Amino acid sequence: MPTWFPIHPASWEMWAAIGLVCIALDMLMGYSGSLIAMGLAALFLAGASAVSTSLIPNWSVALLAYAVLAAGCTIVARRVIPKPKGKDINEY
Repeated sequence: MPTWFPIHPASWEMWAAIGLVCIALDMLMGYSGSLIAMGLAALFLAGASAVSTSLIPNWSVALLAYAVLAAGCTIVARRVIPKPKGKDINEY
């Protein structure tokens, strides 16, 4: 069946690359936590697809799993990563 994206959704290499890029971008932006969570979600999908390619059969399942994992990782990251202490630029 032809697809609009030529890479199979169970390609662990693609999910690992997305995860590493997200984590690297978050490091460059000052550890906000949101991209780290998205990167961890992509790395979880890379691990799942490396174990068994039948876990992610099509793009609908892959994107739904990524959205659920990213939301869960974001909730955990917001609780774990401390807020920066110091004077806010908006406080006068």
